[in-house]
Amino acid sequence: MKPIHFRRRISTAAVLVCAALYAADGGDRQAYVMISGWGLYPEPNSTTDRASSTLRTALAAIAKNHISGIIYGTLGVPPRIREKAGLRDDFDPNAYNEAVFALAKERKANLWMQLRYYDDWVSAGGAPPAHLTAPQILSDASAEKAFTQSAMAAIRAYAKAYPDACTVILGEEETIYHSKDGGGLFWTGQKVWDQSTKLSGGQYLEHSEALDQVFVTNFTGIHQLLIRLIKSEFPGCRVGIHIGHAPLYQKIGDEPVYAVILQKLRPLHPDFTFYDLYSKVSRNGAEFRAKLSDRVRLLKGLGQPVYYLAQLHTTNNFGAGGGRTPSAGQLDETFDLAKRLGVEGFGYYAKNAVPTICTGAKAVAAAGCSATEDMDPLDPNVTAQNMVWESSPRRWEYGLSKLRDFLAPGR
Repeated sequence: MKPIHFRRRISTAAVLVCAALYAADGGDRQAYVMISGWGLYPEPNSTTDRASSTLRTALAAIAKNHISGIIYGTLGVPPRIREKAGLRDDFDPNAYNEAVFALAKERKANLWMQLRYYDDWVSAGGAPPAHLTAPQILSDASAEKAFTQSAMAAIRAYAKAYPDACTVILGEEETIYHSKDGGGLFWTGQKVWDQSTKLSGGQYLEHSEALDQVFVTNFTGIHQLLIRLIKSEFPGCRVGIHIGHAPLYQKIGDEPVYAVILQKLRPLHPDFTFYDLYSKVSRNGAEFRAKLSDRVRLLKGLGQPVYYLAQLHTTNNFGAGGGRTPSAGQLDETFDLAKRLGVEGFGYYAKNAVPTICTGAKAVAAAGCSATEDMDPLDPNVTAQNMVWESSPRRWEYGLSKLRDFLAPGR
């Protein structure tokens, strides 16, 4: 694989100037919480499904607290995800979302759309539905048409419900270093994926600057398509990008990958950058604080309003996560740090992927939980794959109190 070379080096100073010129001003502070996503599909109008009842409760809570809920938009549903989530073969994510939008509107709750597209499942050129990769979309007219039509169908379903308060987040923690089923294959395409060195049993790509170049080229191409289409049809809609960790600390030459991306996207500059970093994925609080401080400062140095997504949930098995649940004090520390760093948006991911396991001495010994940082989880959950408001109402209300504080005038 030959690396893709840029015609000239982009200086940090030039990127900063351009970013400052084209970045949105960020407006007022924004507060938000994840409402639904993959695997979070209760029947929205069921009178017997408890998840449907609690969804209504959550929508009422975000309306009462004047925050926004984030709901996924997807481009079809691949069979493996449909099977994992227990969805019917005829499940239509847009129809599901429209039902949730109706519930939210009844409760006067504002929603944002997060468009997840790297595991798309669409039909191109009359072929059966399949996964389209970024290189296919950018080089084949029928693939581009199928991809953009599917994306805009999800956006239209959302914008129809929220024409005057449209906020779209593109992607989900976008980075080429995701697993094969988590974004990596989408950004490289099959040929580059097959030819690249792998880590972790072939599921993750080993880092190289050549792959960064591939990522930048395909990432900017896809986002130029999407941003242009959304802004053309819905000019008042705010559009941000959910960027992952690697583009913030990996470099092409002397430049962070994301700095190069922002320069190449000009003048289609995102209105904000959506960035998540969960405290319990780091080994300890000091490591987490150092990472968050470094990365938020980098984003703000690039002229980007930062909408930060923090941890309210119990983390699943990546990093040092695996059942670690934040305490009230740790939620306070993350909130205070984010405010000191000057983020324009603050909110929470709210799906408990696994049960809380760090609750006693035996858990420390068996699961690698920290005796100094994991022994006081706030309202631990005993079940997996549910929402914080379902299994940990005290943690949910505490998170809402932080969001109220974030929006309070003069705070």
